[in-house]
Amino acid sequence: MKTLNKIFVILFLATITFGCGDDDTPTSTNKFTINGTDFETPNASLFFEDGPPFQNKFMLAFGDGKIIEAQGNGGAIATTATNAVAIFINASGTDVPLEQNVLNSSAATTTYAIDKSDSTALTNILSFTKMFNSGGIQYGDPDLATKYILEMNGNGTLTINSITLDFIARNGTINCSYTMVDDNGVTINGAYTGNFNIYNGF
Repeated sequence: MKTLNKIFVILFLATITFGCGDDDTPTSTNKFTINGTDFETPNASLFFEDGPPFQNKFMLAFGDGKIIEAQGNGGAIATTATNAVAIFINASGTDVPLEQNVLNSSAATTTYAIDKSDSTALTNILSFTKMFNSGGIQYGDPDLATKYILEMNGNGTLTINSITLDFIARNGTINCSYTMVDDNGVTINGAYTGNFNIYNGF
């Protein structure tokens, strides 16, 4: 009987020792935070202008839905998404002949000022316009949502810590962080580490 009790004690202690972390939910680094609330962004895409020549601009989009090129111009996000952020960078006003001249792996690791004219964060997306289907997924342009716009008084920075780009396969990887302050003084802090797809047209 004593042996049986010892076995139960050992099993109980093992359960406590190895089970402590079972209820811990890992925190993703792919998210943005507003007023202490996290919004997950497991998906990313990089957009260049149509070319050649290419305007010396690019846009990074992060969201909780897949992001692809819209049918026409700009980006579209899966209609299952509830939050997203679009960060526009205007490197210079001069056109360049190649996408690699806009952004390349060796020269892109720096901090950029965010172009506030189009950059925005969206939460609580409720509806979409310009909807279409691609690969069995419905996409659209977010319509009704809580919008954090930088148009007038906003500002922000994007820091690319590392990036790889494959302009043939149209994908890459990135480690970056960003801070945005909208027109009402609300701060959005975010980061993303992972894969992205490359598209044209925004």
